[in-house]
Amino acid sequence: MSTQMLQEPELEPRRPPGRPLTVVVINDFASVTGGSDRVALAEAQGLARRGHEVTLLAGQGAPSADFLEAGVTVRSTGQHTTAGDPRPLNAAARGIWNSSGGSLVREALRGLDPARTVVHLHGFTKVLSASVVRAAVRSGLPTVATLHDYFAACPNGGFFNYQTNEVCHLEPLSLRCVATHCDARSYAHKVWRVGRSGVQRSLGSMPSGIDHLIVPSRTAATVLGPFLSSGSRLHILPNAVPASRLSPVDPAVNAPFVFVGRLDHDKGPVLFAQAARAAEVPATFVGAGQELERIRKANPQAEITGWIDHDRVQSVLRGARTLVNASLWYETQGLSALEAAAHGVPSVVPDLGALRDVVTDGETGLWFRGGDVQDLAAKLRRLAEDDALVTRLGGTAYERFWAGQWDLSTHLDRLEAVYQAALGS
Repeated sequence: MSTQMLQEPELEPRRPPGRPLTVVVINDFASVTGGSDRVALAEAQGLARRGHEVTLLAGQGAPSADFLEAGVTVRSTGQHTTAGDPRPLNAAARGIWNSSGGSLVREALRGLDPARTVVHLHGFTKVLSASVVRAAVRSGLPTVATLHDYFAACPNGGFFNYQTNEVCHLEPLSLRCVATHCDARSYAHKVWRVGRSGVQRSLGSMPSGIDHLIVPSRTAATVLGPFLSSGSRLHILPNAVPASRLSPVDPAVNAPFVFVGRLDHDKGPVLFAQAARAAEVPATFVGAGQELERIRKANPQAEITGWIDHDRVQSVLRGARTLVNASLWYETQGLSALEAAAHGVPSVVPDLGALRDVVTDGETGLWFRGGDVQDLAAKLRRLAEDDALVTRLGGTAYERFWAGQWDLSTHLDRLEAVYQAALGS
């Protein structure tokens, strides 16, 4: 692989801030609808508070008052998501190429100084499309992209076959890939995604037109690296973890095993529900999604809170015996496991993908065989019965989290270093 890769976040030097930059952030949403939006908007707000001139170009969403008070200028196309557009044919066409999104970007970038301007791409697959990538690349301005998923290579964004529940190892857009029904919805939707991916690669110049790409973990770098252009520089920049340092809990005095996140198929919530029932341990789900009824059927005793605010999530984590992530796909970073570690709570995660980057088996948590209900049940049962093990794992998780640098300030230092590299300074 010829892509230049920075293997550890520590290799991104912290450079002293220079003169303020003009930063144009492009993201589908101006409000938080998921983890990638949280990262994009936190970066934009943090950069504005540091004195940079920040503009957010979005497809929809109302920004929060705090976001605007930080000094971020927001411009939006005000459009439906592809999935939410009531006009299916219009949605299908606009999802492949959103002319309004491209026009917004071209207009916003016109006349900006290339010596002090950076364009930062985040999410564009739900509203804006690859038209915004092409507009950014053709502007000639230094452009950086954060890859929050695997859409830069894989048509369905996850290297995951939703029909077989297995990680997919096919060459993206190969004949076998195109012929395989791997989509969560239908084969027709898969064919549409293949078309979108082809347009993204060609007309959209993604990822070939981007010289500086950011991923949040070593696993994401390893998975995506072979599909990126030679000469591209791949920066590993973990996402910040919002946490206040409190005294660690003793998880051994707690009973619930807790799942935090989308209750959708690829996240494995039903797998956890089945394993918790088999192990006869209490299960709590924080989140919402399409698998809600299947969870209830698999484990009628499980507690499901729905989406709750950040403070309540932290309270649930501090009352957890263990955090469980049963994801079926690679993921790009295990944020929920890190949030749990900040309180001294260990995690159980699958032995594949990015979750292994943040949980060390037998030291800060346990691994189970990905997709294996019985092995997950065995790990849950072991943790339910061994207080000393839970205490040891949680204590080590807490120590290692706070010995690291997961705060937003450090994240922004390293992001500014990426910008300086893109500017050639």
